[in-house]
Amino acid sequence: MTSSRQNLHKICRYRLRGNCRFDDLCRYSHDVLQNDNLRPQISNNADEVVGHANRYSRPMTGANATEEMKLSFAIAKSQDKMCGICLETVVKKRGRECRFGILPKCKHIFCLTCIRRWRQAEYIEDNVKRGCPECRVFSEFVCPSAYWVDTKEEKDKLLSEYRAAMGAKDCKYFNGGLGKCPFGTNCFYNHRSLAGDNRIQRHSMEDDDF
Repeated sequence: MTSSRQNLHKICRYRLRGNCRFDDLCRYSHDVLQNDNLRPQISNNADEVVGHANRYSRPMTGANATEEMKLSFAIAKSQDKMCGICLETVVKKRGRECRFGILPKCKHIFCLTCIRRWRQAEYIEDNVKRGCPECRVFSEFVCPSAYWVDTKEEKDKLLSEYRAAMGAKDCKYFNGGLGKCPFGTNCFYNHRSLAGDNRIQRHSMEDDDF
């Protein structure tokens, strides 16, 4: 089996976090939570959970072991999380809907599809739809994730990686300085001019929750 074919059977660790910048062009598999046959089988035995995840991932050696173990337990903890809007178990949804929409400022659970629809609804006032549907706490953006995070450490790490992934992409509205981004300094994407300098730094995103 060639190296490229072998890679197709390995889970993309960035897809698991919901922020692989290569998307459909990625050489690794993005189907771990979309195909029932590839879903990690959750067991009450922690060793079995980690062992199953490793069948589709790189070998756990050295410093890599702790990171892979944390990821395995994060997947395990996500299995019974239900969206507060559609009331469906998030990881049982199909295709691209099988993702969580993480709100930075609160701990309520939503699938990415539902929370995006809430925040984009024209019939809801802006100051309301930017808040959590349950607690009304305001969040500037929504972070997609293939698994649920319930501790501050996990959430901070996820949000940091998400911002970094978005910041590596050029803003389609800014268009190298030829266009105008409607989000200005609130844009997460890179505002790099054709000359190569960053004219506007990214901070946060309000309207386009990726």
